[in-house]
Amino acid sequence: MAPVSDLASDERLGRRGFSKQQAKKAARAENPSVDFRAFLDSQPGLSVDRIDQAPIADLTAMADAEVPPERDSFYGWFVVSVSVASEKCRVEATPTSTNQYHADIWLPDAALEDRAKRIEIAHDLARSATWQARQNP
Repeated sequence: MAPVSDLASDERLGRRGFSKQQAKKAARAENPSVDFRAFLDSQPGLSVDRIDQAPIADLTAMADAEVPPERDSFYGWFVVSVSVASEKCRVEATPTSTNQYHADIWLPDAALEDRAKRIEIAHDLARSATWQARQNP
């Protein structure tokens, strides 16, 4: 089923987690914490999955197929709502040929050349994020 093109404010966006250490930290039963580096990127947009628009098994399979070479596995998603991401960034559905449930959280222009601003935004997103572990088949 194709996703709806408009993003709802309460829609959940998942940033893929490929770091075992970050996943463990976020999944702790006591004092879970999302590492801000999960939302830190040198690109102008943060790639995310539209978790509420697709079967989790499908998103898991897509993520498994795209594990970066320097990582060993996909562990789950760091999840924020569109409304939270929209506080300082622009959010847009950006389907790709391999992921029709793709979206981007676009950083403001001021953050593109200012690492401190990118870090600040990453901290804000991480403070609001929750962890959703991958679904195993």
